[in-house]
Amino acid sequence: MDTIVFTVCSRPSYLEEALSSWSAARGIQNWRVVFMIEPTPATKRQAEVIENFRHPNKQLVFNSERLGVLVNPWAGLDKCFSSGAEFTILAEEDVIVSSDVLEYFDFARGCSDDSTLAICANNRSALDESKVSEVYRLEKFDPLIWGTWSDQWHSVLRDTWDKDYSTGEGGHYAGWDHNINRRLIPQHSKHVLFPHQSRSDHIGEIAGTHCVPEFFPETQAPCFVLDRAPLDYVLI
Repeated sequence: MDTIVFTVCSRPSYLEEALSSWSAARGIQNWRVVFMIEPTPATKRQAEVIENFRHPNKQLVFNSERLGVLVNPWAGLDKCFSSGAEFTILAEEDVIVSSDVLEYFDFARGCSDDSTLAICANNRSALDESKVSEVYRLEKFDPLIWGTWSDQWHSVLRDTWDKDYSTGEGGHYAGWDHNINRRLIPQHSKHVLFPHQSRSDHIGEIAGTHCVPEFFPETQAPCFVLDRAPLDYVLI
């Protein structure tokens, strides 16, 4: 079954807002949802928030040790693909989504081919409702809600994942997302599908690992709209 895997750490208020947006995502009842929960003082509260998330097929995984922002996503994706998922979306506790996000993913999957490494939901372009249905092939990657296939995971991503910032250049452009963006896409001649108008938005201004309040505005998607009606998407 297609799967959404959440990385969950220590911010239950953000998680609650994120899950509220996912609850409104049309079609989510057809997806399995897995939560990779880090051991922190907020673990009990995080679990309560997840229990209040009404879904017929959800699984809570309590990590025995803290994996961190580099390894927990890898562990979640690997768990899902190892258990038979064909396609998995990686979600985060501090990212909200539009109500048509899964309809967008379904359309984009129909436009994919062997050179499509992933489908991304985030775009920080200006608000332009005339382009709300447009989808593009781009040679770049964004980590704020994205999905990939089992074959791309096993052939490209799994064994090249940056789990310790070791792929950076002098301390810059390190981490798994930079590794995908700057190295794997050009090395393997891949592209990624993007919406012109973002279907995700970052809300984690406080207490994140990488984002600090002064940097937070740069992570915002000005074209994000929470509630979107069904659309006829088009690949440009």
